[in-house]
Amino acid sequence: MNDSITIEMSLPAAELCGNKPVHHMKLAGIKKAQRETAWKLGLAAKGSWVTPKHAAIYLHFRWPDMIRRDLFNYASGCKAAIDGLVDAGLMVDDNWQVMSVGGVTAQIDRDNPGVTITIERNA
Repeated sequence: MNDSITIEMSLPAAELCGNKPVHHMKLAGIKKAQRETAWKLGLAAKGSWVTPKHAAIYLHFRWPDMIRRDLFNYASGCKAAIDGLVDAGLMVDDNWQVMSVGGVTAQIDRDNPGVTITIERNA
């Protein structure tokens, strides 16, 4: 049985990560696309993964440049992706009783920007 599963995705859209106003219909479309992408990637990666009763999630961002970004705004920008991973059956749910945040980190990677989402089994 695997103890972790990893999904590679593009960085979340800027509209999901900032404080600027975005029309609700545009925002809904962006969230839907992110959730569907994560769901498809989750299903493709699932293999023999057995959904754990409790999981820890890790987000590792790879920035294309040295621009200062708010790490937790980007973490919240991954909410629809996490919902898609729940939809794919990689986690039971994303509430505090069955999921914890293991960590949120970042580095510069000009050649491969994106976010790595790792789910670890916690008992």
